[in-house]
Amino acid sequence: MAKHVVPQMKKVGQASIINLSSVSGFVGQPGFSTNAATKFAIRGWTRGWATDLADSNIRVNSICPGYIYTSAFVNSCKDLGLDEEEENARASSMHSLGRQGRPEEVGAAVAFLASDESSFVAGSDLVVDGGYLAR
Repeated sequence: MAKHVVPQMKKVGQASIINLSSVSGFVGQPGFSTNAATKFAIRGWTRGWATDLADSNIRVNSICPGYIYTSAFVNSCKDLGLDEEEENARASSMHSLGRQGRPEEVGAAVAFLASDESSFVAGSDLVVDGGYLAR
């Protein structure tokens, strides 16, 4: 996607690319090695392109959510035969704030990075994890 959109962004003269990584891009988690590898790679790609595209006034950043309570979470519980309430309590306990995040909270972070309010933010990881990495 970036291959095709970056030339258009350069014509506009300013833009923001926001990549979606994860807390898995910072720490290893049992059973998630492939996921961690891709999330670490996204963070590296973000930094590389942030420097490559800075002269075109294109900012590149990443969002790194913790566990977010979504329909995918609910469906995973069903698919794996897990009790949704128990799994929510387990996932919530991993965050300093004691709960999973909400999609709207990740959306607010995306809106911030897309806005002029973040005009001096480039090559950064915005961690939206309720204190998951602080533990």
